[in-house]
Amino acid sequence: MTQSEDPPESRRGERHLLDVGDEHLSFRRVELPDPVPTARQILTASGRRPATAFMVLGMLPGGGTEHLRLSATWDLRERGIEKVLVFKTDELLPVVVDDTDMLWGAPTITGRVLMTVAGLDPEENEVFLEVVGGVDEPVPLDGPFDLTRKGIERFVSRPKEQETTVTLTVVVNGTRTEVTAEGNDALVSVRDKALQQTNNVGRPADDWELKTEGGDVLDLATLVRDSGFASGTVLFLSLKAGVAGEMQSVDEAVSRAKFEREVAQFREHEASHRRRGCFLLDATFPQVFVAFAAPRLKPAALVGAVVIDFTNYDLQPPSVTFVNPFTREPLRAADMTMAMVRLPPMTGMPPEMFEGLLASGQIQPAHMIGSHGPNDPPFLCLPGVREYHEHPAHTGDSWLLHRASGSGSLHFLVEQILTYGVNPVDQWQVELRPTVTGFSMQAALVPR
Repeated sequence: MTQSEDPPESRRGERHLLDVGDEHLSFRRVELPDPVPTARQILTASGRRPATAFMVLGMLPGGGTEHLRLSATWDLRERGIEKVLVFKTDELLPVVVDDTDMLWGAPTITGRVLMTVAGLDPEENEVFLEVVGGVDEPVPLDGPFDLTRKGIERFVSRPKEQETTVTLTVVVNGTRTEVTAEGNDALVSVRDKALQQTNNVGRPADDWELKTEGGDVLDLATLVRDSGFASGTVLFLSLKAGVAGEMQSVDEAVSRAKFEREVAQFREHEASHRRRGCFLLDATFPQVFVAFAAPRLKPAALVGAVVIDFTNYDLQPPSVTFVNPFTREPLRAADMTMAMVRLPPMTGMPPEMFEGLLASGQIQPAHMIGSHGPNDPPFLCLPGVREYHEHPAHTGDSWLLHRASGSGSLHFLVEQILTYGVNPVDQWQVELRPTVTGFSMQAALVPR
């Protein structure tokens, strides 16, 4: 590739290809009639007008860029499809990466683009701003880095430190376990190790899905080294929607008959439940999906939803899982908006005194929804709920002591959520963050 001031004559009918890109290295292929077009011809072919508002940089094969004046040419005949970059600017910034000189036409650049233009592989290297007498500053791979600082920016590259072994924290239904994995392991092995280490082996492994803290479901075929996860990363392993709960060990016909009885009793009072904000969205053995709205709010709003699992009912109590009312995905404690609280008894205490003590914080309400941490699933801490009776703190309060009381029935559970979680909600909690956008003027004070 060479520049010259005198472009050769075009040969009629011939078309030559060129990739024209921008500051993000997003390229569009254009056709040109000349094998050695001028920068002006390149701008015209790519739709940039007027040409004087733009600058063209040719990408050199060994890395770096070269400025093309409008009348200078770029030879398209020497190798494959050539690449140039076009910037709408009147100033170019000089940059040095290791020993590679380059020019740039934007005020910022990402580490990925910087390394690519310099001829480095961003997947195998990282780049730093050289700080003489100080600590070199890392350039973010995909974040903007300011090039407008005074003087020539000099960068140095280093090979990435490849972590061959990582230790991931996997939360399996609220239980944390540390899983050690090699870079060449697939995430499916992380899932299987976590299930073995937490003794969750009663269900097929494919019933479980691995998620990030943000709730994104991971492709289990991905290699650990390609996932970008470093040691200490927290992942979550939970049963897929529709398969949550225990394995059915009680005669299914018995549990199914009791499940249908619970649903039928709910249906008898469904209109009343709906007026109070309770909606039965789905009842497919062994699970019931119920959403709750606060009718006192203006406008009314959904405040929560639960999946109640009647697997092995009523040898075991039902399980209550708080879920997203739109996706039915289990929630983390940090994502909960519904609260369930109850006040201690005030026997013999005047109501105004009780309210004063409550307002001053001398009396604290009891919270009925608990969790082991913000990223763990919340649970309903109430007799008649499986999570309550399986909690180590309640080993002395057996489900068998409550089994005949009706405390595990669908009606009972819905009534508790309505009473303590929905009925007290009567107004929106709004947080305003004022923003100053300018000044207003009084018309009478404006001079004529």
